[in-house]
Amino acid sequence: MSEKRPLAGQVVIVTRTADRAEGLARKLEALGAHVERLPLFEVVPPNDPEPLARAFREIDSFRWVVFTSALTPIPSPSPPLPPSRERGATARPPSVPVSGVGAS
Repeated sequence: MSEKRPLAGQVVIVTRTADRAEGLARKLEALGAHVERLPLFEVVPPNDPEPLARAFREIDSFRWVVFTSALTPIPSPSPPLPPSRERGATARPPSVPVSGVGAS
């Protein structure tokens, strides 16, 4: 008796960067999907890191701090986020907690 694969016959396009796509692609293939790898962007350091570093130095002037990706570049060393700051993340896998940048 063959195992039912829920994504059999489906085509899934994985748009993650090439170095981050493979794990997801393998999981989808294990579920029966035909996976097309199509990296649409590349994560590179900013041309000028100063504006981001300045924002971190002036973190007390912000009410909210939102990280849009686990790949958000964080200046090093970065100050901890003050406890009074609201935090948000639009994408955060469990392996990359916001707490890694001073949040609790």
